[in-house]
Amino acid sequence: MKGRKLLSAVIAGAMVLGTMSFPVFAANETYTVDATHTLENVISEINTSASGDVVINLDTDANFSFGARTQIGNENTTSITIDGGNNVLDLLGTDTDWSSLGNAGGKLVFKNVTINKTEGGNGAWNNHAFNITSYVEFDNVTVNNAVTIHDGGKFTNTNFYEAGEYYTLYIPAVDQDVVIENCTFKGSKASTRAKNYMKEAINLDTPDPETHGLNAVWVAQDRTDNKNITITNNVFDGVTRGVGTHKYSQKNGENVYHENVVITNNTFKNIFDNGVFILNWKNATIENNTFNKIGLKSKKTYSSGAHAISGGGIEGIHVKNNIFSNVKRNPIYFCVQQNVGSASSYSKVKTNITKEQTEEMLTNTVSNCGYDMNVIFKGYDILYFRGNSERTRENAVAINLKKQEISWGIEK
Repeated sequence: MKGRKLLSAVIAGAMVLGTMSFPVFAANETYTVDATHTLENVISEINTSASGDVVINLDTDANFSFGARTQIGNENTTSITIDGGNNVLDLLGTDTDWSSLGNAGGKLVFKNVTINKTEGGNGAWNNHAFNITSYVEFDNVTVNNAVTIHDGGKFTNTNFYEAGEYYTLYIPAVDQDVVIENCTFKGSKASTRAKNYMKEAINLDTPDPETHGLNAVWVAQDRTDNKNITITNNVFDGVTRGVGTHKYSQKNGENVYHENVVITNNTFKNIFDNGVFILNWKNATIENNTFNKIGLKSKKTYSSGAHAISGGGIEGIHVKNNIFSNVKRNPIYFCVQQNVGSASSYSKVKTNITKEQTEEMLTNTVSNCGYDMNVIFKGYDILYFRGNSERTRENAVAINLKKQEISWGIEK
């Protein structure tokens, strides 16, 4: 292997101090996977002898099998980088469901690689998802499967392709910030649009036994929210939904909110249902995005569908300087929401938007977009319902962007 020099002989032994023996860990080493050194052999050696910032170079295509909570490295490996050299990495999950991979000592980095995860076990998630339990970074990666993260991460210059009838990037209860930048999310299957039209390319979720969110056995079902999610300069093309949440959680009768979600400078186009769908978000920002051809092919009749930005359960939001064109219904729509199916026992959630935040919405621009399905609310580009958020004339806050007018309630 490259960069190994004489360390293997030293590692095989031990340092002796008095009567105590300590293993020697090779620091900041580079390992190479090639025709004679498999990835599994390299990882086995890293697990027992490496420390610091470790690099694995793939000189050829490689494969690796992993089960539930599989750890690469040890408590001394602060980072492990797999540089694919534009090769392919095939992963096989061997657990029945929720096979997962992480770096025991720190972050796990993938760069310059195409990742395929083949089926292992018959669990719904294991059949398509690559689950990562440590902080993770992707740079210049193509992923042909869904990715689930649980400890924060950064994704740059990565191409995500929908791999099944679930999500593309699943973010439930992460412990650290998440940044998604300069990535592409493409494709949705006809079967997904028919049965799972609410599945987002980027899904923000909570581990909750009532909603069945992230129901892996190794995750505490404590309804933990996400905080500080930044999604910027990405392209969402042909997906079912772009970014969103479709099940909300409550704890001891109180709403659990995803906080500080920032969505800026993205392009949403050819989206089947909604560009962004909000459920229980607090202090979110949606700014300087472009939405084009949203919901045009959807035949769903529910009121929250086929808008560029939709949902409810909002505690403060900034929606400004976005461009909307060719949206089937009015581009922005918020109303009372309630879980359907699982967790439907949770109380309805409403929308609270300040006067100043409402006036900010006048900075958005619109062309060739539709209106609400009810003729009472026709002619308004932005429509939300205050108070208890039920769809009534009195609750309506309606905005005509071309006229730059805000109506606080709609008269009969």
